[in-house]
Amino acid sequence: MAKNGMSVTPPSAALNTDLKKVGDTMIAEWLKTAGAEGQSIVDAYKK
Repeated sequence: MAKNGMSVTPPSAALNTDLKKVGDTMIAEWLKTAGAEGQSIVDAYKK
């Protein structure tokens, strides 16, 4: 993107925090239907 003239900057700490909250909520909601198999996938990803 930068190569094509778009300004690329790192995200703010507040944006990172908010995105993590959204992601955590989405994972928790998904795990309600994914069960133990889903939890093992999340655990493997976090290693």
